[in-house]
Amino acid sequence: MLNLSTMPYMKYLHIIVQLLIILGAVNFLTMSFMEVDMIEKMSMGNATLNKGIKIAVGVSGLYAAYLLLPTLVNLVKL
Repeated sequence: MLNLSTMPYMKYLHIIVQLLIILGAVNFLTMSFMEVDMIEKMSMGNATLNKGIKIAVGVSGLYAAYLLLPTLVNLVKL
């Protein structure tokens, strides 16, 4: 079986995924407290870029959930 975590580019992918998840969390926080969409501000009103960043944040969250799945399965087995 192919172990993706040993591939050299995966370290950078994980860093990007973590940064996007943090960006999404900060965006939710600012939207909740200040009603300011930080991603919209970052994309300077460009609707396509805004949507692309939000899709990247969502896909990063799904990837992080996929990486967490084996740990959760092991916890349930205990």
